[in-house]
Amino acid sequence: LDMMWRVVVALLALSNGCLGLNPVAPNVGMADPHVRVFNGSFYMYATHDYSANNTNFRMDNWWVWSSTDMITWKMETILPPQRTPAPPSVWEECWATDGATNNNKYYFYLSIGPDQVAVMEGATPTGPWTDPLGKPLLNSTLGASLKPPTTIRDPGILSDPDGSHYIVFGTFEYYIARLNADMISLAEAPHHITIINAMGPYGPGKTDDKPFLHHYNGSYYLSWGCFYAVARSPYGPYTYVGSVVDQATIAPDFHIGSQTSQPWYAREDFADRHGSFWTFGGQWYYACNDRSHSTDPDPAYFRDTVFAYVHYYANGTIAPVVINGQGVGSYSAAHIEAENYFKIGNAVKGHDADGNFGVYDIRAGSTLYYPKVTGATAASRLTFRLANGGTETGVVIARMGTADGTILCTAPIVSTGAWDQLGITSCGIDRSPATTFDLWLEFQGGAGELARLDSFSFDS
Repeated sequence: LDMMWRVVVALLALSNGCLGLNPVAPNVGMADPHVRVFNGSFYMYATHDYSANNTNFRMDNWWVWSSTDMITWKMETILPPQRTPAPPSVWEECWATDGATNNNKYYFYLSIGPDQVAVMEGATPTGPWTDPLGKPLLNSTLGASLKPPTTIRDPGILSDPDGSHYIVFGTFEYYIARLNADMISLAEAPHHITIINAMGPYGPGKTDDKPFLHHYNGSYYLSWGCFYAVARSPYGPYTYVGSVVDQATIAPDFHIGSQTSQPWYAREDFADRHGSFWTFGGQWYYACNDRSHSTDPDPAYFRDTVFAYVHYYANGTIAPVVINGQGVGSYSAAHIEAENYFKIGNAVKGHDADGNFGVYDIRAGSTLYYPKVTGATAASRLTFRLANGGTETGVVIARMGTADGTILCTAPIVSTGAWDQLGITSCGIDRSPATTFDLWLEFQGGAGELARLDSFSFDS
């Protein structure tokens, strides 16, 4: 069975092409995605909805996928419950999972059924996996003994900037505990997490299962699906902020259910967005469940995964993510938002007073990287929308392939009169780009800030 699924899933993943389209690997049941970056590569620790004919949450194994670009994903590991502490009664309940690393080892945290968490250990991010404890790390007896009690499932691992590691878990009532350096034992008793003004798909005062923690710019973000709260300590207390999903930024073909029913939080677009946040190359990302393209008559039980860029406002809140078919890591030449870069050098992401994002503080030596651009073969010009409110002038050099690759064109950067006043500059393309190519933007000029780049396009 393991080998059969490996072959089937690999073929289906390849059929998705190399454009990084959402859903990431359609119609294979890839769900509950927790993405981690280890040694410059991406690893997704995911659950597996068993069949497009599921009538409940049947999940017979756990998955590990890998990618070097977030575009093409390779199935690396299929872990059956028989190789874990899971009892036979939950062998069809291989629920949500996460991955982590410490001391040159890797750890695969598993929900074995709805009320226990196990941990597996391996020498690589993809295993092979062994069971170091021979029993669950967190069991149902512990969950019942906590005050207030909780149902233990859906582990999330926080790797704190200070080097500590924490595990968060629970259903409606969340708990957090610091892990020992061995990553397979708790360094303390679990702490109950207080959430002020909590909100979730079940209404005011309620959260869900699926907790996840990440750290950004000195704050801790506790999310449950698309809803999130913020604190200054991993232990909280957390204050509810909002939802990273907004129906206004979901593409029409990714909506599900009514867009007007009340209450708003119970709409299908907000349901079961189990996911994770991660960063790479100066960019932030969000992955979550999506049911809009499910081939199951009941899409709740055969889900896909979608990716989106994450942008933080200056006050720390998260802008609504855009969920569409483009996904992340590839770009349509017809229009590219500057803030959706894959890598950034010597510049920062910023936004104007109206909340419109771009790339700010661009100076001589700044670089931006946008891989896998398509649709530019017939283009004759490259047009930039940017602002320059200072006295410095310069150029933006567009290169194809690598940071020092073939120059497509060079556009001048001149004053637009104010930093909040966008202008247009463009350059004629010297040679036809390939069907799919990697684009590097390099900025040169005076010593001060040269530009704030909003977006650009390849035009015929």
